[in-house]
Amino acid sequence: MIFSRLSRSLGLVRYYSSKSSNCDIYSFGSGSGGQLGNGRDYDYESYPYKVNNINGNDVQQLYCGNYHSMFLMNDGSVLTSGWNSFVGSDREVKENSYSKCLVPTLINELSHCRISTLACGRRHIMFIDDHQRVYGLGVGSEYQLGSESNQNQIVPIEIEPLSSKKFVKIVCGWGNSVGLTENGDLFSWGWNADGQAGIGKSKDLNNPVVIKPTLIPSSSKFINIYCNGSDHLIAVDDKGSLFSFGCNTHGQLGTGDLESKFTPTLIQPLQNKFYKTSFDVRNDRLQRIALGFAHSLVIDDDDQLYGFGSNGNMQLAKENQINYLLPTLLNINNMKIKSVSAGRCHSSFIDSSNQLYTFGNQNHGTLGNGCNKGNQHEPVHLDSQYFEDPINNLQCLQVSSGFDHNLIQIQNE
Repeated sequence: MIFSRLSRSLGLVRYYSSKSSNCDIYSFGSGSGGQLGNGRDYDYESYPYKVNNINGNDVQQLYCGNYHSMFLMNDGSVLTSGWNSFVGSDREVKENSYSKCLVPTLINELSHCRISTLACGRRHIMFIDDHQRVYGLGVGSEYQLGSESNQNQIVPIEIEPLSSKKFVKIVCGWGNSVGLTENGDLFSWGWNADGQAGIGKSKDLNNPVVIKPTLIPSSSKFINIYCNGSDHLIAVDDKGSLFSFGCNTHGQLGTGDLESKFTPTLIQPLQNKFYKTSFDVRNDRLQRIALGFAHSLVIDDDDQLYGFGSNGNMQLAKENQINYLLPTLLNINNMKIKSVSAGRCHSSFIDSSNQLYTFGNQNHGTLGNGCNKGNQHEPVHLDSQYFEDPINNLQCLQVSSGFDHNLIQIQNE
């Protein structure tokens, strides 16, 4: 089994204490739903602002949904901020001042288990605990929770139809989810209008959903899967090649056309270059592939950054605002890149020196550079001048992007 050695040696648990005693969490971008977690009910923050209600040394991993944020702690507990109306008991989503959490708040219903990883969609969240059990929370209208029900879940519940599988990772799209098992198989469930379930076209075009978690047919064994609340996905096989499926309106699948793909399709120019992505399953602080709303960023094994899909807001760091249908080497000042993140129309990366750069659309302060309108194709180095308090030898340990907001973990030596 692909992950059997990992399972035996680590138990698929990634809890660790930070090596630094001076870590802080900052956020910037849209805050209209409280997703920045800084306690301020502002529409946006155009500079990084410290999240004072959480100890940055205790944070293992940051996750951003479209309008909410999740904080996975070293002890396996989970805190959340942002809109919580999407987990209401009725089918109506109410976005008002009573439905948002302004500071990171513990999810008490998960206190009986230790979460090892999780994923955020538009309005749903999936969790995996240290026994590889799967939990779901939020909107279920497209069967995206995997429970074979379209009911919303106002508290996390264990997903019984998934209990027979051992999952090492789960990703969430707009209204779908895909899980990677320790055997290298992919299972999917939820919305499938554009092929995001990866199992072929749905027979019922009026209600294209996959109700039951279903194996994605493939001769490949996979080592990773990526999605970030959007309608396209990228999987990596054990030969280090990339396969994409789902919506392709802007070329975000990297297949050279604009046709949606209903099964995993090889990205021809990028074969056998992405075996390092296997490390992400064990340490997902650093992501080597990131998917925005209609663009994709991938780091190859030589630490070079490629982009494809929409560049309408310069989110591919190119000045010409066109679609790139094939992977294009971004070659930003010959930098070595170690991690990427992508929002709706903005992007960011961490280089080999742990420095953070942002580019793309600046609306709502998404780049953290003080601007709140327009686009920026030249990556902005978010060094200490952009932070309110002086930071000596600023090191960015991780970055996560939602629709229009970002969370970062900063080490101050």
